[in-house]
Amino acid sequence: MAQDLGDPIQTSMEAKDYTQAFQTAKIDAERGNAKAQGDLGLMYQKGLGTDADDTKAAYWLAKAARKADPALLEPMMSVE
Repeated sequence: MAQDLGDPIQTSMEAKDYTQAFQTAKIDAERGNAKAQGDLGLMYQKGLGTDADDTKAAYWLAKAARKADPALLEPMMSVE
């Protein structure tokens, strides 16, 4: 099992390294990580590390929501 080294997406976001956060989120999201899928959706929505794209944002947010993890849904519900 992989060692937990924290959340590299969150670490990159806090450092305002949105390109790195986006790249990490995209890889993890494509591997099926629900949190990364939600993060990626929010990055597409806000244009962080990539061009804003509402279609891709909706796709990734929906994938994360289908995982039905309430902890993932809460931040998505507060998106303006």
